[in-house]
Amino acid sequence: TPTDRARAFSRAGVPVLGAKVKTDEHDEVLAQGHMILDSYSDDPGATETAMRDGWFHTGDGGRIDDEGCVII
Repeated sequence: TPTDRARAFSRAGVPVLGAKVKTDEHDEVLAQGHMILDSYSDDPGATETAMRDGWFHTGDGGRIDDEGCVII
């Protein structure tokens, strides 16, 4: 149905194998896993902002639906 299609297209998808994704108390999408960068090249300030407590802070607002899909 059009409603089902709209719902499906609103999702960014499921995390890749080996990734963990969650949202924080401000609904920011956080990611963790082997495919996440360790640091920004020559920019320790950006690294400090993005990498906190072992999680990459994407800067994107979103939520995780009941099926585990990320909705931005």
